[in-house]
Amino acid sequence: MKKLYIIVLFIFGLINLNAQSNSASQTIELRIDEIKLLNVYGAINNNVIFIKDSSNFNYSGSDLYLNFTSIIAENNPHYITVELKEKIEGVKIYLSGIKQIPMGGDFPEAPNRMELTGGEQVFIYGINSCYSGVGIGKGYKLLYQIEVENNAIQNNMIILKIEYGFK
Repeated sequence: MKKLYIIVLFIFGLINLNAQSNSASQTIELRIDEIKLLNVYGAINNNVIFIKDSSNFNYSGSDLYLNFTSIIAENNPHYITVELKEKIEGVKIYLSGIKQIPMGGDFPEAPNRMELTGGEQVFIYGINSCYSGVGIGKGYKLLYQIEVENNAIQNNMIILKIEYGFK
């Protein structure tokens, strides 16, 4: 009986050994949600102020930097919009973006000079997954220029509200 018991255990062990394998596989699916984060550093608020000295209006304020983080889920690049909230008759506002050293990813170029016409406009397009870093000297340095027709502005100061969006 003892021999029969040992033979049964031996056969059961062989069957069990054949049922196991030295490899296995598992499917893992990783999904990353889209991320769009945007901030302007160096600005106290969204106002851009120009002050008149003698005969010219000059930008009055600290350097401004547009910082953002972008993760695209599929091949659908993001873009950043800019909107001049109130158009002033006889005044032209121009915006430029100078690319700073990015922290990671592929950064498209910003326009050298675009006129802000009062409606929402695309400022930077073709943004894939990238990270500008946070703070002064990161992302895009924003430069504002103004052209004022004769006698269009009687004040010595122009305050403009500009909003940025990430789509």
